Amino acid sequence: MRKYDSIPLPEVLSIARCSRTVFVKNSGSDSEWSAVLVCSGKISVTVDGQTGAAESGGVVFFPPGKQYERDIIEPAEFLFLRLKWNKSDAAMQEASFYPCGVAGIQNVERAKVDIAKLKTMSGEAPTLPMQHIFRDLIFTILFGDTSVDDEAINAAIETIENDYSSPIKIAALAKASGMSHVNFSHRFNAATGMNPIEYLRMTRLSNAKELIVNTDRSIAEVAALCGFDNQFYFSKCFREAFALSPMKFRQLHRI
Repeated sequence: MRKYDSIPLPEVLSIARCSRTVFVKNSGSDSEWSAVLVCSGKISVTVDGQTGAAESGGVVFFPPGKQYERDIIEPAEFLFLRLKWNKSDAAMQEASFYPCGVAGIQNVERAKVDIAKLKTMSGEAPTLPMQHIFRDLIFTILFGDTSVDDEAINAAIETIENDYSSPIKIAALAKASGMSHVNFSHRFNAATGMNPIEYLRMTRLSNAKELIVNTDRSIAEVAALCGFDNQFYFSKCFREAFALSPMKFRQLHRI
């Protein structure tokens, strides 16, 4: 099982979607962490003396205080993120993870999937699903294949993702995994970066969001189809995750 608790974890503060033929600011330095996730096109970046190019699925990190130069080689669409980390810069360097410039990504296709998901969240207030997806992108950079190595936890995740619309008890998942509730929760969090209750809620809300945007089902139907037996509780959870009511989210995101 991977030990993710020693890895610096990011928090996304904001995401902006940009289309550019030239950068508005093509050189300088920033006072806070930021990143560029390339959706299409190609950019060239030099950060702290390190030069590289990034295209679709590419990720570039700009640490605070580091001088950079950047140019657009081919008209690009990208996401611009403001970040902070749960460890200091010194602690990140001690952990041998201090991303600077163009990231080396072992699984570009997986990165493209994560970037496409984050693209749908651009302009929104930070949410739990947003944090989870970006952390998955970080694990993709580090490990390539981000599937869980713990077979028992992997089976529990598969159950959640396949049966999220049904009543699922975390205690039952722990028992099926042959663990105590406490040990199961600890191993689940170590493997995924989330506790099992958060993961289940995120899975249900992510699927609910797709139904809200892409179907005409009522909010009550969506809630029931995604495992919420109470529409009011569903609406409360949805608002906490996406900073909008389900109906307002539908109004703003229907095309």
